[in-house]
Amino acid sequence: ADAFEQALVLKPNDPSLLLNLASSYACYGDLNSANENFTKAIPNFPQDAVAFTIAATLKSQQNDSASAVKAAKKAIELDPNYLPAYKVLTVACRGINDKACADQAELYYKQHLGQFTKSRRTTTHQKVNR
Repeated sequence: ADAFEQALVLKPNDPSLLLNLASSYACYGDLNSANENFTKAIPNFPQDAVAFTIAATLKSQQNDSASAVKAAKKAIELDPNYLPAYKVLTVACRGINDKACADQAELYYKQHLGQFTKSRRTTTHQKVNR
């Protein structure tokens, strides 16, 4: 997180730096700081599945499962091949006791896991929850 904060001194409000800083805070469990930085960054990524997956992860960690489901579904809408969104959706659906949603997302995730392991995109959620 320190490196991103130092970089923000040089490039204040840089959306990529804010997104990375938010992810770093999330990894360390500082959800308030993660949310604060993510809120500043997300308007710059309205069509990015990774950003919405991170949003879903943060909402899930804050026990806001309904918002997490909405963000994960938006990520899947933007990129149906972005597998981490299905994993996050599984957890979020369980949080709202929607077994059918959770089972469907988990099944898709497990069926396609081998196909997407070479993806260059990695979210904080993937790194933390392996």
